[in-house]
Amino acid sequence: MTLKNLFLACAIPTLMFFSCESVIQKSEKNFTTGWNIQDSLSFLSPVLQPSNLYRLKLNVTFTEDYPFRNIYFQVGIAHKDSFLQHSIARFETSDESGYWYEKSSGGKHDFEWIVLDSLTSKAPSQYQFSVKQYMRLDTLPGISSAKLTIQQL
Repeated sequence: MTLKNLFLACAIPTLMFFSCESVIQKSEKNFTTGWNIQDSLSFLSPVLQPSNLYRLKLNVTFTEDYPFRNIYFQVGIAHKDSFLQHSIARFETSDESGYWYEKSSGGKHDFEWIVLDSLTSKAPSQYQFSVKQYMRLDTLPGISSAKLTIQQL
């Protein structure tokens, strides 16, 4: 087997595996002075089918001005005007010495976290998903953008 054939034999299944996750809805925001506590990422999902699995992901871009080693988020899921779940999620951004867990590119650190995994719906239905920063500052400096997505697995 030639090197080219070996590469193709490995690359094609890998691409097929990663392409199985498709983004079906998203909410994005850019922040100039930081993430204000009133700013939420939210969207109404398309109809989720019981036969499928879904994943809710959050991407956040930090600058060097971010003053904390972690971040808390308030996560909400609503169905037909009633909350099904309201929870707090916590993620680490750096260690005690200030070393960022994600590499820097141009002074920015891009993080991707799975907020909820293997979501299912009992019946075909739409859901409202939302995420807000839940820290002790009303405006959280050092965050330049955030994106919330739901993917079908």
